[in-house]
Parts: sequence; C-alpha cells; structure tokens
Amino acid sequence: MFFAASRTDMRKGAVALLGLLCLHNVTSAEGSGSSQRRSLSQEEELEPHSHHHLPADVACQDGFPDLSRKYWWRYSNHKHPGLTDAFVDINGSHVVAVFNVVDDICSQCVGAAWWDSQWSAVYKEDPGVQYTGSIMWRDPADNTMMVQFPLPEGLPKGTAQVVSIVGQRGSEKAHYKGVPFCHLEQDQFFLVGCTEISKDFKYLAPEWIEYHLKQGYDRITLYANEDPRELQALLRPYVELGEVQIVDWHFPLPKSKRTFTQQETQENSCMQRYRGRAKWLASHDVDEFAQPMQPGQTVAGWLRSSGAGAEHIGAFAALTQFFGRAKDERVQEARDSAHDMVLTRFTHRAVSPEVFHRHKYIARPEHVEYTATHVTTGGMLVVPNSLTEIRFAHYKSPAVTWRAVKDESLARTAEQMAIRASLISKGYEPFVPVPNVIGFRLAK
Repeated sequence: MFFAASRTDMRKGAVALLGLLCLHNVTSAEGSGSSQRRSLSQEEELEPHSHHHLPADVACQDGFPDLSRKYWWRYSNHKHPGLTDAFVDINGSHVVAVFNVVDDICSQCVGAAWWDSQWSAVYKEDPGVQYTGSIMWRDPADNTMMVQFPLPEGLPKGTAQVVSIVGQRGSEKAHYKGVPFCHLEQDQFFLVGCTEISKDFKYLAPEWIEYHLKQGYDRITLYANEDPRELQALLRPYVELGEVQIVDWHFPLPKSKRTFTQQETQENSCMQRYRGRAKWLASHDVDEFAQPMQPGQTVAGWLRSSGAGAEHIGAFAALTQFFGRAKDERVQEARDSAHDMVLTRFTHRAVSPEVFHRHKYIARPEHVEYTATHVTTGGMLVVPNSLTEIRFAHYKSPAVTWRAVKDESLARTAEQMAIRASLISKGYEPFVPVPNVIGFRLAK
C-alpha cells in the first residue's frame, strides 16, 4: 500500500528542513497577447537587445545547441542571476529560460529580489518586437528561477535560434545577449532517468545504467558537470544506441560548489524538458538504485500498476535505504565476479529507511511545478511503502561501517537480470579506480 501525503505533512519533514515551503505561481503567460509584445523604436533595436552572432548553422542535438558549455559561461557573473539553459517548450509556444540565483554564483545579488523584476526578450528573427517575459514559479529558497517568453511563429526548427534577454530590477539591468535555444524533439517515453554526474563517479555509471535500463527506463539523460568527453567515450555503447543522452553542464565553478549549486537548475531543466514527452521521470544519483520490492517486478512495471488511473499524482516520493558494509566486515577485494559490482559487493544496510529529507522522486513532469534534490511540488505527492512497493538503495560512502542488516536482495536481482554479463558483452571490464570504489570501464 502507498499513502498520499499532503504538502503540509511532507513539509514537516524534508521540505521544512530545506525551507521550501511552497511555490507561488507568480503569473501565467499562456498565448502571446498584445500585452506581451510591443514594437521597438530604431533606438531600442540597437541596445540593450543587440545580438551576439552564433557560428553559421549551429545544429540542434536532442534539443540542445551543438555548442560547448563554455559558450554559456558569459551568462554567469557575481551580480546577476546565471542563465544556464534555454529551450522551446513542448507546445512550441514559449522559450523557457532557467536561471541559477544561489549565492555561490550570484554573490552580490539576493535571489529573492529578482522575483519582482521585469523581463523582456527580442528574437534575432523578429528584431522589431519586444516580448514580455513572466516568471513561471516561485522558489522560496531563491536558488532557481524559470522565466518564459512568448515565441514568434514560424521560427526554423532544425538549427539553433537566438534571443537576447533583459532582466530589470529598478534601475539595474541584467543583459543576456545572443542566447541560443532549440526546439525539443517530439519523441515520447514512458520512463526516463535523469541525473547530474562528475568524472569522480563516472565509473559507477555503466552498472547504474545497465541496471535501470533493465528496470524499464526508456532513456537516461546525464548532465555532466565537468568536461563531458571522457563520459562520452566511456558510455559510447549506450550513446550509440540512443539509450543515454549526455548533456554538457560544465560551468566555471570551484569543484566543491559544483554539485549542489548546479543540481537544482539541472533538475528543473530536465524536468521541464521532458514535460509532455515522458509520462514518468526518475531523478536520482548514480549511487542510488530504484528497487521494486516484489520479486520479478521492474520499476516500469510497478509504475504501470501503481500509477494506473492516478492522473492526479504529481510524484511518488520513495524512501531511501542506505547500503554499505557491516561494522565488523572486512573490505572484500574486488577479485572475482561475486564482488566486482556495487550491487553484489555491498550487501548490508541500515536498520530502517531514512524518513526525513531523504526521499527521491519518480515524478509526472506535466504536473511538477518545481523540483529540488529531495523536494518536488505540483500534483498529489504519494509515499510508497518501502517494504512492499519501492525504495531507493543508496550506496552512500560504502566504506562507512555502521550498516548492520544483511540484505542481498539487490545482489540477487543483479544476478537474475544478468547485469554483469550484459556489461561484459558490451565490452566493459571491472575496474578499481581508487580504494573502496569499484566500477566498469571499456576494455582496451
């Protein structure tokens, strides 16, 4: 059985701890009415909406401009919100711009102040018209902001288009010139996985991907927060089959600040990009494995049965169960096939699941307004039973020694699904990059 939790109840746990009390729908921008566009004078056309020129015919790949993420670095500074992504929504009616306003990026501005700002956009293909933007939803933690702008009709879809954006707060203006954007692909998915990954965790990715593809994930999108070329090479078998999409999400931030300062914008970028394209989206890290609790059941199968007819559900908030090794257990060397995977090597868990602020979500993108690592809002929030329905097994710092209960359920699942054999057949071999970390790499 699962139970439906009201937002008030949930905020007493995870949401309250994060200070994300609610989202306020500040304004709506359905359609492109006369109040949202006006003609510019000759003087206004010159500044502040002048455009940087993209290289000719920049292609769009899976809804992203075929440009290095370094192109986007120009949109991050210490005075204004950092623009991290822009794309056309699935309806083809608006451009959605995703901004990061956390202190690590915008140290000289207070994110809250920008909620009352005014936004406008001018498109390179329609230079004589200014379009008024509207803030989509409010994030009370002031970490992420999404602004949408009406899209002119008839823009080409095959190559990247350009828009220049201006945000104004009193007399202060933030300029984002020459912002590239693409239309989304129209492909449809039942279940998509989405996460951010750094090169420190890249060798965990093959096992994690193989496991979740066998759990019924149709596609996995990885946002790489460092140079993505090594990840592209490592995951080539999956990329070539179209099972994995790698997004360059590499920004010039200190390494210690990359994960959480960029993670919320990554999560909201992915959630909004799959709105109208995926029925379900699972957002969790590469050391977290979604585990249905009934033998032989897959994640996709559980969703088809538990989510059937529940169109009002915004997300399933599955509890996290920490896995690792027992306090008195000697670290097994990864010398044989019984101990060279995360799922088979670490077979002890904490006595009980983490109840507060440790949920991970399988969400309906069309209902979600805002999402963060352990929080989502929009639609009904449902907490499945972690003993009989589904949970997330989190292999957090496996060398930590307080895990106590022997639990080989995921090891058995890995054997039944032939995870290791599938990896070997794709050309992978077990690999120990550093002590207590195991993974897979392509055999040389």
